[in-house]
Amino acid sequence: MTLLNVYNGTTRRWYRMTIRPEDKMTNLEKVRRKKGLTQVDLEKKSGVPHKTIREYEQGRNNINNAKAYIVVSLSEALEVPVREIMN
Repeated sequence: MTLLNVYNGTTRRWYRMTIRPEDKMTNLEKVRRKKGLTQVDLEKKSGVPHKTIREYEQGRNNINNAKAYIVVSLSEALEVPVREIMN
């Protein structure tokens, strides 16, 4: 795991970000990053709260147990089949 300190000029705040190696990422995170989207971008496209997306990506919640409408919304926003974002 790599830790980065990132400055957001808009909010004038420093944030600490953790970057995981690709082999430790969930399929959802791999696809989202491949598409060049942030969690907030995906929230705007899918209507799924970014906190929920973060929980799936960090493994706090299992996307395989998610409600169907959430998985479909995410896959449509990412323009991939549902099976690609499932773990």
